[in-house]
Amino acid sequence: MNRPTRLCADILMAALGRVGPANRKEVLALGCLAQPEFERALKCLRTAGAIRRSEPRPGDMASEIRYELTGKPLSRARPRRTRVHVAPLSFDGLLSVWAPPRDAAK
Repeated sequence: MNRPTRLCADILMAALGRVGPANRKEVLALGCLAQPEFERALKCLRTAGAIRRSEPRPGDMASEIRYELTGKPLSRARPRRTRVHVAPLSFDGLLSVWAPPRDAAK
């Protein structure tokens, strides 16, 4: 799957809202995100401050980092960029005004 990062971030937030603090394996086991989508969503949410590492539970391995929501909402999505059609440059108008007169009798 190759969904937009913002959509993946919303899916990850919804998943953590349902199950509470969870580690990578638990979120991926839900089947809502693929590994690359999870990575991008995690980076997006951590940058925005909407997710943080939670305190480890007794018996958790150090490599099993758990994530929880901070309660901070994501900002609104940026509008998509639209491509503006730009006409190719043409100097015909300038040449017709500024060009020296041509001799027609050659």
